[in-house]
Amino acid sequence: MSNEEAADQAFANGGIDLTAMKQLIAAMLAKQLHAIYEESGSGGE
Repeated sequence: MSNEEAADQAFANGGIDLTAMKQLIAAMLAKQLHAIYEESGSGGE
């Protein structure tokens, strides 16, 4: 079983907390945006 299949099965069984998932995705996005900001030097100006 692939990781994707395992995740689908866990979701189907109610084994994934969507609130926690949303928080995780938001944290990952914020980290990525911060890295882009840092790389751009002056914040994209």
